[in-house]
Amino acid sequence: MPIEIGAVINANEITAQSINQIKNAGFKTINIFFWESLEEIDLNNLAKIMYGCEIPVSCLSIFGNPLREDIKGEQIRQAWKTLIKNSSLFGNPYVSGFAGRKCGASVNDSIVSWKTFFSELLDYSYEKNAKGILFENCRMGDTWKNGKWNIAINPDAWNLMFNEINDEKMGFQWEPCHQVESFIDPLKQLTNWIPKIKHIHGKDGKIDYNLLSEKGYFGKNKVFEYTLPGSGDTSWQSIFEILENNNYKGTVDLEFQGESFIQNLNRAKKSLRYLQQSRASVFSEIKIINNSSLLSK
Repeated sequence: MPIEIGAVINANEITAQSINQIKNAGFKTINIFFWESLEEIDLNNLAKIMYGCEIPVSCLSIFGNPLREDIKGEQIRQAWKTLIKNSSLFGNPYVSGFAGRKCGASVNDSIVSWKTFFSELLDYSYEKNAKGILFENCRMGDTWKNGKWNIAINPDAWNLMFNEINDEKMGFQWEPCHQVESFIDPLKQLTNWIPKIKHIHGKDGKIDYNLLSEKGYFGKNKVFEYTLPGSGDTSWQSIFEILENNNYKGTVDLEFQGESFIQNLNRAKKSLRYLQQSRASVFSEIKIINNSSLLSK
């Protein structure tokens, strides 16, 4: 069965009308996300909208730093628990978000706090029969030594995390744009980490190498730009090929960087067509290989 291509939508944008617009445009799944709290959104009503529109929810996401030691941090921690508790209303999708970080601390100095919270959250996910917990790998400007959002920013950090907690219910919500920004080969990384990658955001990036060679990475103008698939530096045909060869069971959900999905639906449809073509090319190759194998018998 082909890997489904969906959309990443802010919960505040969700109405029956908006979801039907997205569905009619050809998107097959929805990743619902919240920013730093669940606000006043009624999850029961949200689930009814999704059920009525007959489109699956691939993931519920809460983005924010759950290791903050203030009211905001408590809101984010509670949001994680509430989404896990209520994930069954949405068909039991994954629940995802940032791994968090002690504000101003290094990755190493945040590991104990991360382990304490997410060990408890993992136990809670088992108690509620939730599908699993995923970590988004957005850097949010953080580095290894300092930051205020997320420690799950690169393979060195991932190895530290999974040395502390290595459980089948824990994995990654991955996307190539953060690797492009860090000059990491996203295809090599995807191949190496595919057992832990359970959900993928359709977001890419590109480097202006001419500007980089003239001004460097820390000049006045940014050399990196977030893009949609089809406009970035990554071959999504190669991504689908890796996913298919490794029996990937998740979805690829198109994501805008800080922009409304609904207000940019035409741009989203163009990227969707590119992803569909990339996926189709892989399936055509697989079909040819399978047919060749049958003929040789």
